[in-house]
Amino acid sequence: MKKMILFAVLGLLTLASCKKSSSPAITTPNTITATVDGVTYTCKFLSGSEAEQDSSGTDLWYNYENYAYDSAYNELYLDIKQLNKAISSKTYGSQGDSTTEAYVEFDSGGSYWGSVTKINPATITVTSSGGNTIQGTFQGTLYNSEDSTSADKKVITNGKFNITTP
Repeated sequence: MKKMILFAVLGLLTLASCKKSSSPAITTPNTITATVDGVTYTCKFLSGSEAEQDSSGTDLWYNYENYAYDSAYNELYLDIKQLNKAISSKTYGSQGDSTTEAYVEFDSGGSYWGSVTKINPATITVTSSGGNTIQGTFQGTLYNSEDSTSADKKVITNGKFNITTP
């Protein structure tokens, strides 16, 4: 009986020490992963960032973009913009937010599907940025050739990125 109690206590201690993470971060630098219509893609990427001034010359849009390819040359592309502020940890592309933009694109077999922010926005959430690394998540509905009237669309879920910039 004492042995059964001892094993029960040890079992409870083991279970109590386990942690679940609902959204594990990407640990491999320079990757973008996402599930596109139920298929998971893992891409290695190139990255870039820039600041661009709007045509009126009064506002400064800070832009960060990155794109990645898998071995079959499928591409995942992410682009975030923020008005008059550097890119930081927050969600970009929320509907009704005119100070941020988010664009997600998936290219495969010569076709591309892109998010149409004003119709059905994709969102990109930067969860960590500092030094030379930016990490986060993304999701959204992408339309063929960005045509929101097209029935040909892709749903992206579980998107994650971990970018180390030069």
